[in-house]
Amino acid sequence: MSRPVSQISIVGLGIIGGSIAKAARKYHPDVVIVAWDKNPAFRRAALKKKIVNRSMRPPEVFDGSDIIFICVPPGEISSYMEQAAQRAPQTIITDVGSVKNKLAKQFGNSRYGNLVLGHPMAGRQTSGWAASDADLFQGNTWVICPRPVNSSRVMAKLKTFVRKLGAQPVEMTAREHDRRVAVCSHLPQLLATALSEFAASEKSKDSLLLQAAGQAFKDMTRLAESPFALWQDIFSANEKEIEKALDWFLKILLRYRKNIGKQTMEKSFKKAAELKRELKDSKR
Repeated sequence: MSRPVSQISIVGLGIIGGSIAKAARKYHPDVVIVAWDKNPAFRRAALKKKIVNRSMRPPEVFDGSDIIFICVPPGEISSYMEQAAQRAPQTIITDVGSVKNKLAKQFGNSRYGNLVLGHPMAGRQTSGWAASDADLFQGNTWVICPRPVNSSRVMAKLKTFVRKLGAQPVEMTAREHDRRVAVCSHLPQLLATALSEFAASEKSKDSLLLQAAGQAFKDMTRLAESPFALWQDIFSANEKEIEKALDWFLKILLRYRKNIGKQTMEKSFKKAAELKRELKDSKR
């Protein structure tokens, strides 16, 4: 039986890294949290609130921990994971990035047995330490993409800690993950952006347009606040799967355009409602 987690390291104190720190402090109060972020304001806030015990630069931030969380932008993940694996080869190292297959190919199936690819399916349209929340993961899926070199002990320890943060760990391959998030995460961002861009174009011709915007429009455009800098690397890394999702979605839109005003649209509404009910049931 492995010893319980007594210390964790977090690199990146944005919305996900900050939420991991806050959730760990709330639900695992005795754990020592050592963290680093390039933004000094994030580090100061985490220390001032006594969420983080110590702030240390890499590679020292990796020393002495049971689990290391790499919570940096997608383009920086692999270098930090490599650095952590070399500095702390016996420590569990995991990331929170939203694209997995590229990392799986980079690290292969024979290196770094303690390096586990992960992605908590939680977030908001805003970013940074101020947006982080101790309850961000409550009831949400935390995808784990096991590699052949990951032992059952490593997997069990990471899953146990993830559950303490309030999440539900679910295993899938890196390829399955990227295909699924293209539909359930990346496509929604693009749709919110597209709808907002279209409305902005219409508003330039009709200054009173937004007076007709109800809650439905506000709900559907919530993600439009997300900064491009947050998504640029994600779109680039998962480009092929996102293109496939867009192609299928465009076919549906063209079918809708053809059938608007016809009874045949009822079938689409019923199918959509069934999916929404299933989603609600899964969150209970």
